[in-house]
Amino acid sequence: DSFDQAIHLDNHHAESYNNKGYVYINLQRYDDAIECFDRSIELDPRHTSAFNNKGNALEKQGKHQQAIECYDKAIEIDPDLAVAYGNKGSALFFLGRFEEAVQCYDKALSKDKRLADVAHNRELALAKVAKKS
Repeated sequence: DSFDQAIHLDNHHAESYNNKGYVYINLQRYDDAIECFDRSIELDPRHTSAFNNKGNALEKQGKHQQAIECYDKAIEIDPDLAVAYGNKGSALFFLGRFEEAVQCYDKALSKDKRLADVAHNRELALAKVAKKS
C-alpha cells in the first residue's frame, strides 16, 4: 500500500507510520496500530498525533489508564491540543472519574469550541456527576 511505499522510500518518516497506524485503527487492528505509533514516536518523540492516536488505539482495547498516559504526553508536548484533552476526558469517563472528565472536556472546549462530540460528552459526564451527589 502507499504507506508501505512511503516507509520503504524513507523508513525514518514518522508521519508515514502515524498515518498507517491510523488506518489500522479503522481496520480494528489495534496491536498493529500501536506498533506503528510506537515507531512514529521512536522516530519523533514530540509527535503529538502519534501519542494521541496511540491513546485512541489503547482505549479501543479497554486500556483506559494507558491511554490517559498517552494523552498526557501529547498534552505535555502541546498544551493547546484540544483533541487530546477531549480524548483524555473520554478515558476518564470510562473509568468512572466523571469530575475529572468534565475538567478535561472544559479544557478541550476552551481550546476549540467546535468540538461537538466533546460538548456532548461533557453533558453526559455532568449528568453522572449530578447523579452521584
